[in-house]
Amino acid sequence: MYAVVRRPRVWAPVALAACLAFVMITTRGVRNSITPQLPEATLEVVYHPGGVPDFDVAVARFDAYDRRFVPNVPSGSFGEVSGAYMDHHMPGFIWNFNGEGMQLAGGRLEKMPDGRQATYTFYRGNGASIMCTRFHVYDDIAPRGVTYSDGEHYFYAYHGYSVCWTYSPVGGGFVCLLISRQPIKKFIENVVLASQ
Repeated sequence: MYAVVRRPRVWAPVALAACLAFVMITTRGVRNSITPQLPEATLEVVYHPGGVPDFDVAVARFDAYDRRFVPNVPSGSFGEVSGAYMDHHMPGFIWNFNGEGMQLAGGRLEKMPDGRQATYTFYRGNGASIMCTRFHVYDDIAPRGVTYSDGEHYFYAYHGYSVCWTYSPVGGGFVCLLISRQPIKKFIENVVLASQ
């Protein structure tokens, strides 16, 4: 009796497909493991006595992201960032500071210390940076200590930072906090120009 030897024609494509799948899964795991992340556990918030807790949280995030910002949502364009936010039931409005020489660095979705979801949109350029933190609030009352207001935007000089507080009733009520180390006068000019 003779043994029938079958050619590897049938098995070769299956083996090749299995090898490719293994390589893709392994490469994806390696790529994800080397992507720098900023764990939420590393955030240290300094709460100023008599200050505004939401400002303190936003300032702490700004400081962390000013050192190293890594988007965690698609950030190739304004539309990508906006779409990613809306996919998570957050407002999709994105500031455009291009006229002030600042480029969009990208966006992140994070939880605030009290559990509220927030978006963090970062901009860099001309030796400066601005971050927009957006989160849900229950009232439209601006914090005390306003330096300047145009009736829509409320500006603060806050412990070495410039802050702009803006309320929008869309989606149940959200606040945008713009944070920068720019001098308050320059910061006001940039925000007013970007809002026109």
